[in-house]
Amino acid sequence: MAAPHTHEPAASSRPGVFAGLSVVRAALTLAGAAAMIVGAFLRWTEGTAGTRLDVYALWRASFDDTGRLLLSAGAVAIALGLLAILGLAPMGGGLTRLAGALGVVAFVLVLVQLYRADATLPDAIGPGLWLLLVGSIVVLVGGFVGGAPLATPAPDHVHG
Repeated sequence: MAAPHTHEPAASSRPGVFAGLSVVRAALTLAGAAAMIVGAFLRWTEGTAGTRLDVYALWRASFDDTGRLLLSAGAVAIALGLLAILGLAPMGGGLTRLAGALGVVAFVLVLVQLYRADATLPDAIGPGLWLLLVGSIVVLVGGFVGGAPLATPAPDHVHG
């Protein structure tokens, strides 16, 4: 009687690649989230930092100064950056992708309001708003990298 024949997956193929992609995902997500959060404290438009810009600037062409951080457009960017970091916990990356996509949406919303207010574009866009966009895109890309594997290797089986 012949010895049983087994099929074993290559020892170095999947786990190392998967672990490496997880590191890339974490690095992209953390870098993008940091950009989103730092961008919230920088100038978004006409000398007003995101943390001083009223949240209404997302849907109204009014760029009023608010003294309350929690009611600012920058607070939205900070919350999205924190959501992106929280999205590192599950392996799928869905929360990370959501945070990145919503960050891009927030940028577009402010951009539309700047246009409605007859601002000179792109000169009216401050570095903080650009940083929100770049960070959101980096987070979005990070959400697609190194998530849960699409297919797991077949279990070892024995031919008898």
